[in-house]
This record gives sequence, C-alpha cells and structure tokens, in this order.
Amino acid sequence: HISQNGRYLALTATLTSGRAAIGFYDLQTSRWIKAIEAQQDEFVVLGARYSSDPNSRIAVSFVNEQDATARAWRVVLFDMTTGNGIDELRSDGPELASFVGAEFLATELTIPTVVLLAQDTETDADQIHIRFDSFEPEDDPFGAVVWYPGGAPGIEQELISSSYKQEDLDLLPNGHAIYAYNEPSFPAGPAAGEMGTITTNTIGALQPESLGASASPQPFYADGVSTVYGPVWASDGRLVMFRRHDATTTGLYWIKLGTAVLIPLGTEASEILGVPTGFVYNTGTSIYFLAENATTPTGPIFSDPMLSGSAHLVWATAFGNPPLALDSLGTATLPNVAIATAVPTLPPPAIITATPDNSACRLASADGSNINIRAGPGTNYPTIGQMSGATELNVTGINGQWYVVNYSGTQGWIAAWVSMLKGNCTALTFVAAPPPPPPTTVPAGVVIEFSADRTNINAGECTNVNWRVENINQVFYQGEGVVGQGSRQECPTATTTYTLSVLLNDGTTQTRTVTITVGGGGSAGQPDLFVSEFALNPGTPTEGQAVQVRVGVYNQGGANADATFHIDWYAGENASSPACSWDLNGMVRNGGRILECTYAGYPSWYATINTKVVVDTYNAVAESNEGNNTYLKAISVNPAGGGGGSGSPDLIVTDITLNPSTPNDGQPVQVAVTVYNQGTAAVSGTSFHIEWYPGENYPSPACAWDLDSMNANGGRVLNCNYAGYPSPYATINTMARVDTYNAVS
Repeated sequence: HISQNGRYLALTATLTSGRAAIGFYDLQTSRWIKAIEAQQDEFVVLGARYSSDPNSRIAVSFVNEQDATARAWRVVLFDMTTGNGIDELRSDGPELASFVGAEFLATELTIPTVVLLAQDTETDADQIHIRFDSFEPEDDPFGAVVWYPGGAPGIEQELISSSYKQEDLDLLPNGHAIYAYNEPSFPAGPAAGEMGTITTNTIGALQPESLGASASPQPFYADGVSTVYGPVWASDGRLVMFRRHDATTTGLYWIKLGTAVLIPLGTEASEILGVPTGFVYNTGTSIYFLAENATTPTGPIFSDPMLSGSAHLVWATAFGNPPLALDSLGTATLPNVAIATAVPTLPPPAIITATPDNSACRLASADGSNINIRAGPGTNYPTIGQMSGATELNVTGINGQWYVVNYSGTQGWIAAWVSMLKGNCTALTFVAAPPPPPPTTVPAGVVIEFSADRTNINAGECTNVNWRVENINQVFYQGEGVVGQGSRQECPTATTTYTLSVLLNDGTTQTRTVTITVGGGGSAGQPDLFVSEFALNPGTPTEGQAVQVRVGVYNQGGANADATFHIDWYAGENASSPACSWDLNGMVRNGGRILECTYAGYPSWYATINTKVVVDTYNAVAESNEGNNTYLKAISVNPAGGGGGSGSPDLIVTDITLNPSTPNDGQPVQVAVTVYNQGTAAVSGTSFHIEWYPGENYPSPACAWDLDSMNANGGRVLNCNYAGYPSPYATINTMARVDTYNAVS
C-alpha cells in the first residue's frame, strides 16, 4: 500500500522468526522507517485503496488464524511517517461489549478489512470503516462497522454500523461509493466469475450525507439480462468501468455519468485503477491509459514481456482539481433500462449496445444547474454569461481543465468539473489562453465595492444593485454618472450583467460587473430556497474574537419544501468544513427562518475574505432554481491588537529557486519565489501583486500571484510551474518583482 501522496510504502512480509510483520518505507529518502512484528499466529491484512488518508495515516488489520475460540483480531491505526501506532480496536475491547449491530462478531470467524479512513463530513472526527469478511472466500461479508478512534460529537459510542459492507465496491475519498449488488426487482444474472459464482444484476451508488450515515443504494445501471460486477470509479467520479457478462461473453464496459452511452473497452484487463482524467489498466505485461474523452487507449505506457502476468497496479495519482466527488446521479440511468423504481412484473428491457455518438462535440451542465461562462481558462477571468442547465454549446477546443465554447459568436470558457461532453469530442485541439485580465488591485485609500442583494431572481422579481467608491475621480453605473454611494432597483426580464466603471485619480479606469440571473419563478410548482439575509456581529470582527452569525433562509418558490434539508455556513469560502450547520424539517411556500450560531473566531486577520452559506447542501429538495443555493459575501477581519505596529512595511524578494536549477530548453521548471516583509508594520487591507519573469527582458511574466496581507517580519513562499525556456542560454537573469503596481506604501 502506498500513501495518497505517493511517498510512504506499507509492506507486509514474513520475518526470519517466522512471524508476519508490516514495515514502513520512505520512497523519497529511500530509507526504512520502522518494521512492526505481529503477535504469534497473526497475519497482517492491508485494506483497500483509501485505508490511508491524506495525512499519511493507515489502518491495518491483524488476525489470529489459530485461536478459533477467541476469534481474536485487532485493527491498528499507524502513522506512516514514523511507523508509530496511534490507536487500536480489539476484538476483546470494551468498544464491542455494548455495540448493537455486530452480534456476528461473537459467533463467526471473521477477517476485518479496512475499507476507508476519512474524516466525517459533519463533525471532522476521524472514522475508520471496517468490513468483516468470512474466512471462506465464496461467502458474503458479514457486515461492516465505523470506528471513531477519538470519539465524535453526537456519537455516544466509538462504533456504529457502516453502509460499506459490500465486497464488490469502489470508493471516492469523500465516502461516495459505487458497487455491484442484487436488486430483487430484476432477474438474477447468469453465473459469472472464476473464484466463485457471481450473479449481481445492478450497479448502484451510495451518497451518504455523512460518512457514518446509513444510506440506501441508488441504481445506476442494470439491463435485466446480464451480470454486472467489478465497478471502478475514475475521472473525478465522472466515469464508471465495470465487467458485464451476458451468459456467452464477458467484457469491460465504461459509462459516463449523465450519458446513455455504454462503451466497450475492447481489451481484457486484469486490473483497473481510476485516475483524475480516466483509467489506468493492466493487461498483465503492459500498462495502458484510457483518457476520459478518448476512444482508444494510450500506450503501453509501460511494458515488459518478462513479467508474464505478474505486473500489479499499486498506486496512481488519486486526486485532481477539483477533488474527487460524485455530483449527481439524476441523469445517469440508461434508456429502456430497468431501475429501482421499475415494477418487478415488467418484462426485461433489451440489452443496450454501444452505439458511438458521432454528432458534433457539445458541452452541457453536469447536474442541470446554470454554469458560468468566462473570458478565459481560470476563475480570475471575468464571467461573460451563463449557460442554463437545459442548454448545450458547441465545443471548439480545450485547455487543461477548461473547454472552449461558441457563446453567441464569441469565445467562452467553461470548467470541465461542472460540465460534461456530448457527441464526438475526440478531435478537440489545444487553444491558447487569452491574456489574463488586468489586476483588480486598487491604489491605497481607494475603495470600490459593487454587489447585488440577490444575484438569482425569478421572472417578475426585482433586486437592488449597490455600489460604494471612495477617493476616485468619477464613477459611472451603466454609463450614467452617479454619486459615490448609491443603489438602483433592477427588475430584469432576462439574465443581465450590470457594469460599474470607475475613473481613478491617476487617469486609469477599473470596472466591476455583477450578473443577475433570471429563473423561471417556480411556476412549475417547485420550491426555491435561497439565502435572504446574512449578518455578522460584529460586522468587521477581530481575529480570535467570537462572532454571532445570523442567516436568513427563504422559500420563494411555488410549492412547499417537504423534505428535511441542510444548511452550512463557512467562515471562508475555501474552508474545508463548515463552522455552523443547521437542519430544517421543510419550509412552506413564501416562508422563511432565521438561523443563528456563535463562531469561536477567525484564526487570523484578512483584508478581504468571502464568507459562504450553502442552502440544501445535499440537494434533498428538488427546486425550480438550483443555482441560487450558494451565497457569498466579502468581509474583513481586523488583526488582533490593531495590526502590525508603527512604521511602514518593506517588501523584498529574498530568494528565487528553480527545480531543476539548470534546466534544459523546453524542460518544465518548478519555480519558488520567497517574499518577505522586513518593515516595521504589516501590510493590511491592501492587495499587492508579485510577478516572476524567466528573463529580466521578457515582455510579460510567466507566473503571477496576488497577496492581500503580510505581517511585519513575515514572509511567503510562492510556487508555480513554468512550461520551459524556449531556447538555451549561456547566462540569463531571471527576475521577480514584488508589489508590481505600488499598491503598498
């Protein structure tokens, strides 16, 4: 087993003493860290792919194969960086004495197999999912439990039941699962498999609201006549590959989430491993890669005929950008395919055959919600419009994780992680990014604020567009000269972008835009939940100071929200977990609730940070407008004690490092620039810009960063990847510049 960051190896072996052992090895420094000898008659069981977590901890099982009466086993949580044990769950431990739901542990010989080591999505508590397998390989697992080594809020005991008792299962790091099972509504499939009889007839998915929650499967694929098994997730959860047996032949197939095209791989593979952009698979002597949008594999990327079938996939990059996630199963069922809601007496549907879609390459929303179209491949580019969930746009190219689309005759860019391709997209070509937008930093003392009370409204509704500017020459709203602080009520009948143009005292102009998206108004009789108000008390808190949070939630749709739904408030939009959460048991039409909580305090100060509220986090309510469930508001957090002392900041570049330090022309280079504030005061409330140039006479920077603060005697190391120098140089001066636009005094 290799840790998720690829650095640490866990290996089992038999020592010269005859006992089993587990060892930990650092692949980066090529050194053994520690070896741990098992107890007498114990064997070691390494778990599934995510039995280790991003913090390089791993849960490992030890089973006594001789002591049948005691049925002895233990699960140990190790730190892979040191080899030290952290905690242990034992078959004779107190945790099992009062646990209801795993009575089989007292009567059956079992092998505990760790399926998942993760953090609970609601409590951030560590949890370990353990499946208990039979000593007989052909028998089904007995069940599964969740072990909370350190306990968890609201959990009275360290063990609860787990949904992950299936053996034929593949997980994403967030706990979403895909697995094969027998759905009683459909006929059992024809017998398949070499080790034992397999008759599973359905591929289903689990999306528990929290990792420890019990959940029912959602059927994903079934055809009523075949056995399906061995499912594997890939491409950040957008693809599923599985084996399909129809009584005469067995083949590998893959299907893309949200499409109805079942595609055969055409190659037998002994092992499959999902990676962020597709699959890696093993034919025994060669390793191939199949990209998400490709029709044929790449490779072999590794081949050795001498292996004679002994090559094994151990590890591959597990995480992409964005992180792996299962977004939606709403459109993942196939036409004419039986699903869980089908009446059992219906005749079996026909087998779906793989018919290639040779129509033009198009892009659609991955989950049916509206998505932003930007002026370039990055969130730093401005939004030029939105694509509705029911619209498809022609794709003209690709650049990394961004697709290029034809938007009203102009070039637009849509992120791959919120969209899905349709049609024949095998010939997409690379499109260079347009020049990045000019920086939005403003000179010291200048204030430019532009926002709307609500950016998502229904037809016939209105919202206020607000602005506030200070220390500028002139300001124009929609081309009309206005005062420095004001508001306009806007009632657009269609999605509209409003512009604020600001003429600065130095003669330059900066613009701000806000887009009001107009939905259908809930006329179809569906609820529409959104954040109607938000406030902090104090409005501008100080780091470490307790904050009172007030969130208003309102149902402006045409029907009651009858389901229980969840609301999260994040202190910062990029925070890994919410600071406050609530659950509401429905909400009547035109009704609302005020939710309050106390936040312990921001751990540091921020010149600007976006706080975020998400309504109906788990999409429990079907709404007329799913695009207005997230609310962002920019706030400031003051430094404790007034921030930074007297005097002035002094920003300098203290180091530039290239890796490799002497690159070849055309070779990718990792760049690290160190910025330090050697002054006597902090940079507070002002964003400043940093640039790195491969050569001092280059016309434009290769890398750029923006920072919004830096303490006195504080610093930051900034990293980027440079594609490579276009030609060789005997000597060239590389250059970094801090505070490019002199924003900091």
